[in-house]
Amino acid sequence: MPIPFGWSGWLGRCLSGCGPARAYQLTERIDDAVRTLRDAADYFRDSALRMAAAETLLRAGRHSDAEAELNQILTSTPPD
Repeated sequence: MPIPFGWSGWLGRCLSGCGPARAYQLTERIDDAVRTLRDAADYFRDSALRMAAAETLLRAGRHSDAEAELNQILTSTPPD
């Protein structure tokens, strides 16, 4: 059942249309957001989702974690 648009302001809008990773970001659950993006990246074999995880970490001020995520991308992604 969709959440009505005006139900809870930004949270209602987010939960009804922008996905779990973004909802976690908006509620400052950074570890959950990163885990969701990593799981999706593995499932869909899409390194852009790993980049989104690194960006999420960077925006949260977790620079060393973001760097580790980027290093993981560089070592695990085959060249085009």
